Amino acid sequence: MLSSAMAIQAYRELKQDGKIGIILNLTPSYPRSQHPADVKASEIADAFFNRSFLDPSVKGEFPAELVAILKEEGYMPVMEEGDLDLIKFNTVDLLGVNYYQPRRVKAKENIPNPDAPFM
Repeated sequence: MLSSAMAIQAYRELKQDGKIGIILNLTPSYPRSQHPADVKASEIADAFFNRSFLDPSVKGEFPAELVAILKEEGYMPVMEEGDLDLIKFNTVDLLGVNYYQPRRVKAKENIPNPDAPFM
C-alpha cells in the first residue's frame, strides 16, 4: 500500500490530465452460519483479504480491527514516520474490481488454539 501511495503521489506531481487507480480482487466473505464465531471469522477474513487493500486505497487508512489483530499477535509491520500520512493523502481516483467467486468462512474447529486470529 505504501508503494501504491508513492506511485499515486508521483503521478499527481506530474500534473497529468488523467486519473490513477487500482484494480483489486475482492471476494466477499460469507459466514457458514449466523453463529457468532462464524460471523467473527468472516469479518476477520474480510479484513485480511479485502479491506487490507481496499480501505487504504479508498479511505486512506487500514481497518482498525485488522490493525488490532496484527498488534495483538505481534505481526504489525514496521512503519516509518510519514508512511501513514503518505497513504492517507494519496488515495485512488478510480477503483477496478475483479470478482470471481465468494468465500465461505467458518470458525476454526480442531486446532491447538481455536482463538488465534489466523486461518
